[in-house]
Amino acid sequence: MGVFFQTAVSNTVLKSALETALKVQPDMVKDFDQHASELAAQVEEQTQKREFSWVRLMIAIAMLAMLGGFGIWSATIPSLDAWSKMFLHSFEILFGAVTGLIGVESATK
Repeated sequence: MGVFFQTAVSNTVLKSALETALKVQPDMVKDFDQHASELAAQVEEQTQKREFSWVRLMIAIAMLAMLGGFGIWSATIPSLDAWSKMFLHSFEILFGAVTGLIGVESATK
């Protein structure tokens, strides 16, 4: 399951492939493996619609902005120096995770 990219799975595509498989009589099929591969390829080609989730990206950016803002704000107060380091380190980790996830998910199918 992707975080920023979502693959839409259509039940109608799976239903039509299963109906086709069930309608074919076993004595009419010469090679069951080839027939199954053809049906699987048909379903795979119709269900590979990936969409980028802009809402999740905006949520991630808002979280990054909050962490960065808290880190900068707490750095202005000397008694909150430890909190500033924690917020800014959390910002660094989340920024790396977001950019890494987007890159990895866009490269894979």
